[in-house]
Amino acid sequence: MMSMRLMPCIAAALCAACAIPAQAELRVLTTGGTPIPKGAATVTYNFASGGFDVTLHELFNPGGETVYEIRGSGAEIIDNLLIDVDGPPAGSPLIVKLLSEAPGSLRTVRNILQTGNAETLLLKVNVTEDIGFVSAEVIGELICGRDMLGPIISTTADNATRGISWAQANRDILGDVMAENGRIGLVWAQRNIGTAGAPIDIAAKHKITQVMGKDIHADINSRVNGGTGGFWAMVADRFFGTLTTEQLYFNTSNGIDGLIQISQQFTGRINIGKNLVSPAQYIQVPVGGLGGQVIVNYDSVPGGNWTSPVRVGPNGNPGQIVIIGPKYPHTVSQLGGGAVGLVPFKLHEQSCLPANNQIVQSSSPTIKLRHYGPIMWEAALGLPVTIERRLAGSSSAYTAAPIGDLIATHNLVEPTVVTVSTAPGKPGFAPGFQYRIRPKIFLKCAVPAQPSVLWDADYLVTVQPGQACLGDVNGNGIVNVDDLLAVINAWGSTTPGHAADVTGNGVINVDDLLAVINAWGSC
Repeated sequence: MMSMRLMPCIAAALCAACAIPAQAELRVLTTGGTPIPKGAATVTYNFASGGFDVTLHELFNPGGETVYEIRGSGAEIIDNLLIDVDGPPAGSPLIVKLLSEAPGSLRTVRNILQTGNAETLLLKVNVTEDIGFVSAEVIGELICGRDMLGPIISTTADNATRGISWAQANRDILGDVMAENGRIGLVWAQRNIGTAGAPIDIAAKHKITQVMGKDIHADINSRVNGGTGGFWAMVADRFFGTLTTEQLYFNTSNGIDGLIQISQQFTGRINIGKNLVSPAQYIQVPVGGLGGQVIVNYDSVPGGNWTSPVRVGPNGNPGQIVIIGPKYPHTVSQLGGGAVGLVPFKLHEQSCLPANNQIVQSSSPTIKLRHYGPIMWEAALGLPVTIERRLAGSSSAYTAAPIGDLIATHNLVEPTVVTVSTAPGKPGFAPGFQYRIRPKIFLKCAVPAQPSVLWDADYLVTVQPGQACLGDVNGNGIVNVDDLLAVINAWGSTTPGHAADVTGNGVINVDDLLAVINAWGSC
C-alpha cells in the first residue's frame, strides 16, 4: 500500500465487526499527493474511540525536505499522531501537514507528539472541530473550527525566528501556548482565550506578535527564560490576565507601532519592562474602564520614561481622558479604579484619602496613601513612613508623633495603598495637629528590582478638633494648660479651620481663651 491508505474492511461481515465508518479514509502522502515509501508510516484505527493512530517513522529524503501530508476527507478523527523520525538537527528538515480534502474534511486531532530528533516543522494543521495537545520543534499554522484544547508547545532550541507562527480557534483557546525558547506569532480566538476558572499561559522567549480574543484570561509573557522579546498588539473586549513584555515594538512587516486596545473591561495588569515613549504607540481602555494596573519601566532602568498616551476611552468619545506620566491629576475614581505608574512610583496625591494637604474633621481619621503603582514593605521593619506633627496653624518644628499610636497596613485589594490608622487602644491622629508623612527607604515598588518609592512632596493632613471635646485644642482628651498655651501661640490667626479657633468665629482671640477655661477638665 504505497499510499498508506486504510481501506474499509472488504467483507461485509468484517466491516460490521470493525465498524469503521464507510466514509473514513485517512491517507498519508508526500508533496503533491505522491505516495510515500512503503513502511514510512503506520496507520491504525481505534475501534473504541473511532479515531486513527498515525506514526511517522522515516526520514525518506535525507539531504532534502521530507514531507508528510496526512489527508482526511470524511470527518476523520486522529487520536494520536506520533512523529517518531530521527535525523540530523539541521539540513534535512521533516515537514508535516494535516490537510482536509473534499468531499469532507479532517475533523479533530487529539494529540500530536514529536518523539524523534529530526529537524521537524509541523507546517499546517487545519481541522473542522478541535485541536488537542501538540508538541513539536517548530509549529507553523494551527487552525480549528471549534476549540484549541492544547497545550500547544514548541520545543525548539534557542532561536529568535522559530517557535509557533499561528494558532487560531473559531471558538475558544483553552490550553497554554508555549515557545519558551522561541517566538510566537498570532494567537487568535473568535471567542475567548482561557476562562476565569482556568486561565492559560502564552509564553515566548524572543517575541509575541499579536493576541486577539473577546475575553482574555491569560498570563502573557514575551520574554521568559531570560529573553528580551517584545510585544506588538493585543485586541480584546475584556482582559483579566497579565501581560509582561520588554517593550511595545514597531512592526516592520506592516509599518504599525505597538498597541494594546481593550474595548469593554480591563482589570488585569500590563508590565512594560522598559520605556513607553513612541507617540504612535498607545494603550486604550474604555471610558471609566482603567480598572487594572499598567506599569512602565517594570525593570527599574535608571531614567525610564513614559510619554506615550494611555487613552481611557477611544478617540472621539467626549468622556475620553488621556494620561501621560509619570504623574497625572485624575483620581482613580475618574479612571475606573486602577492606575498607570512609572517606576519608581510617585505618590498619587489627588487620590490619597484625604487628598494631600487637606483638613479633616474626624477625631482620628484613617489615611490612605495611594501611589501610581503597587507597593510593598517588610512589616518587621515597622511603619514604612515617618509621621511627625505640630499644632495646627503653627509654624513650629515638626516632632515625631507618639510611637505606637498608629499602624500601617496593606492588602491585595488595594495594592497601591499604605493605610495608616489608629493602633488598638491608642488615640491615633490627634485633633488640633497638622501631620507630616514621608516615606522610609524600605517602602518599595512591588516590581522585581524593588526600588524605593519616590515622592515629590511630603503628605500633609490637618486634623480639626471634634465638637464633642470643645476646648481640647491638642486632642489629647483633656482640656488643660496645654490648650491655653496653644491658643496663645496662635493668637490673632485667621487661618480657616484652625484648631485653636475654639469658637469657630474665624479669629483666635480672647473668646477662644475663655472657651478653653470654661471647658476645663477631662473630656
